[in-house]
Parts: sequence; structure tokens; C-alpha cells
Amino acid sequence: MTSVTLNFLVVGEDPYEKTLPVDIDINKNIGALKKTIKNDIDKSVSVRDLKLFRVDIPLGSTRDKDVIARLKTGEFSVGLKMNNNLQKISDHFSTKPVNTNLHILVQLPTVTIVSTGSSSKRNYEEECINTMAKFYLNEKLRQKEFHELIRKLLAKDVKVLVLDDKSSNDRTLELDFHSYSILYLLIKIKNEIGTGKCDPIIQAAASYAKFYTQEKNQKLLKVCNLPCFIIGLAGPWICILEAVYVEKPLVEPLTSFEPLIFTNDRIHLNKIARLFKALSLGCERLKKYYNALPSFVLNTVDHQRFFPFIRKFHEINFDYKEKLFDNPRKLLWKAETQGENRLTIVIKFTHSYNKKAHELCHSIGKAPRLLCVSSAHTMHMIIMEYVDGQKLCDCCDLKGSEYKRIIKDIEEAVDLLHKNSIVFADLRDSNILVIKNEDEYHEMLVDFDWAGEDNKNLYPAFMNADINWPTEAEDNKVLKKEHDIHWLDVLKRKYLNEVKEMPTIEVEEILITEVKEMFAYY
Repeated sequence: MTSVTLNFLVVGEDPYEKTLPVDIDINKNIGALKKTIKNDIDKSVSVRDLKLFRVDIPLGSTRDKDVIARLKTGEFSVGLKMNNNLQKISDHFSTKPVNTNLHILVQLPTVTIVSTGSSSKRNYEEECINTMAKFYLNEKLRQKEFHELIRKLLAKDVKVLVLDDKSSNDRTLELDFHSYSILYLLIKIKNEIGTGKCDPIIQAAASYAKFYTQEKNQKLLKVCNLPCFIIGLAGPWICILEAVYVEKPLVEPLTSFEPLIFTNDRIHLNKIARLFKALSLGCERLKKYYNALPSFVLNTVDHQRFFPFIRKFHEINFDYKEKLFDNPRKLLWKAETQGENRLTIVIKFTHSYNKKAHELCHSIGKAPRLLCVSSAHTMHMIIMEYVDGQKLCDCCDLKGSEYKRIIKDIEEAVDLLHKNSIVFADLRDSNILVIKNEDEYHEMLVDFDWAGEDNKNLYPAFMNADINWPTEAEDNKVLKKEHDIHWLDVLKRKYLNEVKEMPTIEVEEILITEVKEMFAYY
């Protein structure tokens, strides 16, 4: 018996952590090799479904980093197939394999999304790909085929939805809710990308909005946010979206447009399988959600449904009162805690926040009390005490001495931050709150989203190009203390009329900056 050691790796796994050796008689056949590998990987797959590929990839010091990266992601160049189960292993290894190389890639079968023995329901994603990758003479033919695929997936026939204005969409799935119809899936299909007069996603979103704004459905708007899945299909390209109705319809993509076309890429096939499995599970959960709603909700109004779903911090419940800005980019709400000692607070969601900078300024009375900084999915939730005041940019009737006091407060706050190597970064008058205590005015800084360490942290991407920022204050460039000094000079010139002698060009730039700020989004 001639024994040989072969190193194998399952496609898509880390070649350093997951490569395993297998000792086997080289005169045995490929079927025996598959059985041995199957026992080592301990996967609940059939030996018959394993696919082997002969490769010779160095994993030692001479390794190709690009090849290694592609092995991790599953984007490998296919080697010689080893799938004739009766063929000898020696036919593929005429010389002794190098013990530091990868010799065999193992491709597992694609994920099946329905756990059943029925052959008609196996590898649903492959059926979708084979069906949708075809060319169709017209849109109706593609619609018919895709509707049948959805029927197989969800075990329910989709039907046409005709609205009061006689317009219709391609198909929907609905359920009865105490004599009302509620959508939980809406489909819009185009034969190919670019055909028709409109994007399928836009048309589907419009159908969702028009359905719930019909007079007969006005009562439903009081019930909940009316969640619904949307499928947009253009040729073989599919996108899944979610729709909810708050004070207006909101539609957001859950996936990018994914191609329903065949590629020799297990990761892509698994992605498509997971997409349809997630859609199937999501539709089931939506049905359970709607079926669990009692009938009395039709006669009540839950005003909190118009606000974010997070309604508690540190075991303290709160109720939202109003949104503080109409600008959809500004995610700030006024709220009030529940219980005896009610406190008015501000809830803010942002991608970044400097807790240390906020607390430093609060320690000298130059920022509201910070109550909570926590993670909220991909964002941060900031909760602070509400302070009744007015933005400095909106103050137009203060005396010179009052402006002077406000600027002095700002300088004190900036000086404290700079002593701690922190740059505030966005020291415009829209981020400065003016508060009146008795007959005296003072300021608070209220936006610490950009604050960061001097010469280390960066400005965000996509800064407002209409604002004349300080020199070197640019997208993804480092924060610098001198940028705060620049804004302090701008504030002094604007509110204290402190204009230093400077070149005419610089004076013109300052005037342009101030005019632009009047029209920029704060």
C-alpha cells in the first residue's frame, strides 16, 4: 500500500485555519477519498454531493497573497475536476505532493432553502436562476414564471391588486384583518433593466403608498406602521425592500440588486438561497405579527408609532413628543421620561459622538447634561437633558455686551477641549445654543458628532460643499485645533465686529462664507 498525505480545504474557508491533511492509499479511487474527506469535515451532506478539484497552491512562505484572499472568499480559479468516483487517486498525482501546498478544494452542495425530501422543492435558488436567466418575449411571460416561483416559495398564490384609481401592480400577498386587507408582500416586475417607463422599485413603492392612502384604508393608518416586503425584479435582477408607513410612506432596500444568473460561485448561490429563505421567514413573521393584533387597535391611536422604536434607557421609559427638525438628516426628537419625576430630554441618533468632549463641556456648564450614550444598531443613541434656548444664528436682538459674554463662554469651552487635545471641529453658530438665565445670557455647545483628537481623528466624508471650511478642513482629513480658532475668529467678526487687517481677497472669502451659511442646511 502506498500512502500519501493530501491537504484539502472547503471552498470559502480560511486556508490557514481550516486546511486539513488526509492520509490515504494513492491507489484507492476518488469515491474513497470523498468518503474520507466527508468524515473529516463532519458535515451533514451526502458523499455523492461533494465536488473535488485538484489544485497545487503554496501555503508556506512562498504563498500568493492574492490567491489566499480569493480562497477565503470562495472566488477561486477552478482546478482539475476529480469527480469520477471510480478513477484512481494516483491518476491525479503522478509525483509526490508538496506537503506545504493545498492539493484539493472541496465544494459543498449549495444550500437548499426547503428542508424536504421532495425533489420538486430542492435547490430552489437554482430553479430561480435557470428560470429568470432566460430571455422572454414580453413582460407578461416573465411575470407568469416569477409568480409561479413565488407560489412555490410561499405556498400561496399571488394576486393582482386593483386600486381605487383603477391602477394595479403586478401581484401582492394580502391577509384579512378584521374586514380590512393588509399587504405583506408587493411585487413589481420589468422584463429587462431599462424597459418600461419606470423603475420597478419606484412603481412598487407608489403602489404601497396609494393603497394605504385610499379612503377606505384611513383607519388602518392608526393601527401600526403597516410593514410590507417589496420585490423589485428587472430581468434576472432582484432586489428586496421593506416599506413602512409612519407620517408618510418610507421604503428602504434590504438588499442590493442581485443577479439571478448562474455563476460557478458557491458564495453567490448561497447568497441567493439565503435571500429567498429570509423572504420566506420574513413573510411568515409578518403574518404572525398582523394576526396577533387585536381588533380594538382599530379604534385607538398609538402616537408613539410615529417615532423610533427605542423607548427606554437605563430602565427608564420615555415618550416621544415631537421631532425637532424637519430635515430628514437631523435625527433629533424631544421626549419626556415616564414616572413621578418627569424629565424633558433630547433623543439623538448619529453615526459618531464624542462622549468625553460633551462631558468636559458640561463640567463647566457649557453643554447640557449627558444621560446616555449607547449603540443602536449601526448608529449611536445620544440622550441628553433638554435645554430651552435659541441657536446663536437665530439671535438678532442681543446687545453687544451680551454677545461678548456668549463669545467668552465659547472661548472657555474651546480652551478646555484644546487642553485635552480635543477639536470641536464644527464650531458654527448653528451648533451654539444661547440660554437666558434671569437677565443673563450664556452659551452651550450642543453637537459633538465631529469632535475628536487633535491631529488624529478625521472629518467625516461628504461635508457640506456650500460652506467655506477652514483650510485643510476637508473630507477624511485630520482635525486640527487651528480650525476651531478659525471659527472663533469668524464668530468674533460676525457678532463683535472684530475685523483684523487682512487682504481684500480674505475679506471677500469671509463674506461669501457668511452668505452661504445663511442658506446652508444646519
